[in-house]
Amino acid sequence: MTAAGKKQHVLVCGGGYAGVEAAHKLARTGKVDVTLCDPKDYFELNFITPRALVDRDVAEKHLCYKFEEMRNIGTFVQAKVVELTDQNATLSNGNTIAFDYAIISSGSSYADTSFKGTVPSAEERVKEVVSKYKEIQNAKSVVVAGGHYVGCEMAAELSEVASKPKVTIVQSHCALMDASPAKTQAYVKNFMEKRDVKVLLDHRMDVDDAGVHSHNGKALDPQPDVVFWATGFKTNNDYVRKGLGDEVMNDKNAVMVDEFLRVKGHPKIFALGDANDVEEYKLAYLAYQHGDLTCRNILKLAVNPDASLTAWKPYGGFPMFYLTLGKKKGVMVCNQKTHIGWVPTAVIGMMSKAKMTQKELDVHPSKESMTHKKELNLHSSK
Repeated sequence: MTAAGKKQHVLVCGGGYAGVEAAHKLARTGKVDVTLCDPKDYFELNFITPRALVDRDVAEKHLCYKFEEMRNIGTFVQAKVVELTDQNATLSNGNTIAFDYAIISSGSSYADTSFKGTVPSAEERVKEVVSKYKEIQNAKSVVVAGGHYVGCEMAAELSEVASKPKVTIVQSHCALMDASPAKTQAYVKNFMEKRDVKVLLDHRMDVDDAGVHSHNGKALDPQPDVVFWATGFKTNNDYVRKGLGDEVMNDKNAVMVDEFLRVKGHPKIFALGDANDVEEYKLAYLAYQHGDLTCRNILKLAVNPDASLTAWKPYGGFPMFYLTLGKKKGVMVCNQKTHIGWVPTAVIGMMSKAKMTQKELDVHPSKESMTHKKELNLHSSK
């Protein structure tokens, strides 16, 4: 609290994994006031999106949660932050919000919105994914452009579709998951080939003005019915550059932070998850940890502006990532060692992670929301 006894105000810019975790942890303490701003009215469990695209039940019941269904995230404002300064944020609705501390957690966007929604409402997002699901069910040929994390998970999910479309994954590098250990690369490639997924390495996917898809200049034959572009993401940080200047941004449009995840030169503003320049895989579990650490540091600062803060160690001090390959397979890499089998499958299964996320964020759908989802299921089944 301030000297006058007023709670300090924390503004969270973006409701992805890092932002929601920070807002939730801060708000439930009751020690600060929290406002969460996001242009969408929902939180998307986008690590299960590849599953939702091939499993309608997952799309309709587990993919999206409205912020109003979440307990203890403070005040939610559906609006985009369009400019951020050291003390104020200007929103897309024309309002201005003053704050004592701010968290930049606006995440990233994919070229292909199949993987991460941008539409404003949960209802629209679910309809969007269900529409793509229907396309997949009717497709004879599906191509995934990009052989990194999201692309490999998507291709693995497609390999289990009952209608058995021909699946091709196109990777511009010499291996799938090329930044991972050789054992991981070999396992993923072998998995794909055993599932009759065609793997094209050192190939680049293109599409011309007429809509013809090609790889390395050669037209794909047959032409795909559905294409997923899993070719990377870009940060949603333009509003940061506009308000704080070019000097806080690197050449990848990521916000440069110190060891405490504070924006360099702006000690009351933190940048988390995809938004910052920390050299580590941009994964949901790390974004959660960013949010948790930042909550603890802000609470310290709210009591004592000169408090000693806890530094972030890349990967939380333990380098690890996990890759889900369909419903029953997966790979876990810890300290550059690859682990394959039932243990990583049990730990990293998409729906297992979804349930853990719901518990962590204390998501409890309202009766009205549950009724809506039932109506959506009935309507979409007709």
